[in-house]
Amino acid sequence: MVSRAQAGAVLVVLLLAAATAFVLGTASDERGPVATRDPVKVHATLAPRAAQYGDRVVALAELLVDPARVDPGSVKVVTDFSPYRAFGAPTVTRRSEGGLTELRYRWALDCLDRGCLPRETARRIVFAPVRAQYRGGLATSVWPALRVDTRVGPQDLARPALRFDVLPLPKPTQRISPGALHVLLLGGATLALLLAAALLVPELLALAPAYRRVDRRTPLERALAHVRAARAHDAPPRRRALERLAREVDDPELGVRIRELAWSPSSPEGTEMERVADEIEEGA
Repeated sequence: MVSRAQAGAVLVVLLLAAATAFVLGTASDERGPVATRDPVKVHATLAPRAAQYGDRVVALAELLVDPARVDPGSVKVVTDFSPYRAFGAPTVTRRSEGGLTELRYRWALDCLDRGCLPRETARRIVFAPVRAQYRGGLATSVWPALRVDTRVGPQDLARPALRFDVLPLPKPTQRISPGALHVLLLGGATLALLLAAALLVPELLALAPAYRRVDRRTPLERALAHVRAARAHDAPPRRRALERLAREVDDPELGVRIRELAWSPSSPEGTEMERVADEIEEGA
């Protein structure tokens, strides 16, 4: 027969098992249905939580939205990652499960400013809370603190040294010696100067004033040329040309004849002027 103590122990075990089953059946995890008073929930994480100066950090904001109460498309996420900066707009993914809509916002962050430099050991940076704004409410979540470690350890500070990974450069080679190159460049410059002078001299000579040639003809030759040129003109130039010729001839009688032709009542004829000029040239 079962004693009262054994029966009591069995009863206690059954009660504990029933209570455990009830709690497990009614409890909800993080991704369970949103509570009635929270139509939007936000969870913020960073990866990694500890980084070195200059490393890229990924910020992830996960939103659980009850579409029966809030339109997921109307939710606006506001962030401020100062002193870090984000690479453009976040990457957004969306999926629905268990009557809820999950929105995942992903940012790539980095910082190379002085404000992110770690101190002697590390620097602790805390971003402003992420905010999910929707019509009629606001949901927020706090980012975990970011630890930025220095890339220079105490031993590096104690014994500073230049770090580089550049291979030794080869010795420079020359296809032509500097002296020969100097001579070639000087010769080319001289040749170019001579060519420029050859092109400029004709232009300068064309711009220079032309010198008049000295008329080496005798006064009589000039008077004869003037008579022949005057034949193409009217009476006054013809008369003046014959008068000039009469003054230059040595024969007085010939001079009288020339003046009579020059000052005849009618205009001197061109044939007569040509004949007189020919006669003087034959007698000269």
